Amino acid sequence: MKSIFSFLLILSAITPLSAQQENAEKNLQIIEGNVQHERRARREIWDEAQHLVLKRDFSELERISTLYRNEKSLTPSGDWKLRHFYNALASTKTSFDESELEGARRRERVAREWLEKIPTSPTASVLIASELLAQGWTQRGYGPGSSVSDKQARIFRAFVRDAKAQLVASASYAKVDPEWHHMMIETMMLEGGPVDEYFGALHQALNLAPTYIPLAASAVRRFQPKWGGSIDDLDAIINSIASRNNVEDGKIMYTRMYIAVSRELTSPAMTNIFRDSKADWSKVKEGFEALLARHPTLWNKNLFAEFACDAGDGETFERLIKENILEERLWAYNSRLRVCLNWAGPGAGPSND
Repeated sequence: MKSIFSFLLILSAITPLSAQQENAEKNLQIIEGNVQHERRARREIWDEAQHLVLKRDFSELERISTLYRNEKSLTPSGDWKLRHFYNALASTKTSFDESELEGARRRERVAREWLEKIPTSPTASVLIASELLAQGWTQRGYGPGSSVSDKQARIFRAFVRDAKAQLVASASYAKVDPEWHHMMIETMMLEGGPVDEYFGALHQALNLAPTYIPLAASAVRRFQPKWGGSIDDLDAIINSIASRNNVEDGKIMYTRMYIAVSRELTSPAMTNIFRDSKADWSKVKEGFEALLARHPTLWNKNLFAEFACDAGDGETFERLIKENILEERLWAYNSRLRVCLNWAGPGAGPSND
């Protein structure tokens, strides 16, 4: 009798644990499914674009890019598919040993072939400009100006001029594409032209596509201190761009732009934008809540948790982790998640000193 009673006690202890394990496995499957949903969407864009480039199927490439542009198609996390399409076009390789410069030259030739077949293709024209800039960067190098020789600087400036000339020549048919505007303001930044002209071009771009993330990211780069800007300039341009949208889009853009600031300015040293810039956590938080109302993906929830941690908002961070949403692969720095998990609690925050 005693042995049966002991067995029942053991069984009662085991059963809840098995249920917990089962629930944990289900939660992990849900997390993996959500993460893979976004990654799968991006991968499908990349695979299709690269496959069609290798086939020289310019008609289908044109159809897809036009569709993404006209419908402002988004991935599950709310990112423009058009942006990932361009990233894919600019990343095709024919072999593993193809150098960066060789790849850029080949992609430029393919884009010119595309434009010859479809003379008013915005995508082909933008890709030509993009690959000209890529060739300039590979020959200049990616280091600070002090590490660049006079010859490298001259070569780079020539490619920037050629890229801008390509954009100007295609303006009559390509200005419908937000990536054309993105490339234009990039060349203007690299030329070091007047700020007023840059602002004019940026606002024209935002009139067309106020939620196109590369435009916001470019503005963030332009007004960094290393480009002659300041923290005050960054905050002013972020608030200006956010205010151009409707209320909900404006909240989201404010948050997305400060995400871009964090990615541009932070490093594994974990610089905190809520300490080192004018980012307003209450506004960033509103933006995340608006974003999740539209796109409640694990991708976006992990971003929210990461920034709640940086802001020292333990209550929000704890609320998010109770949903079992944390996925280390989605954090900018894996070590950051571990730091955040050590302090979670209302009013607490990790040290960045």
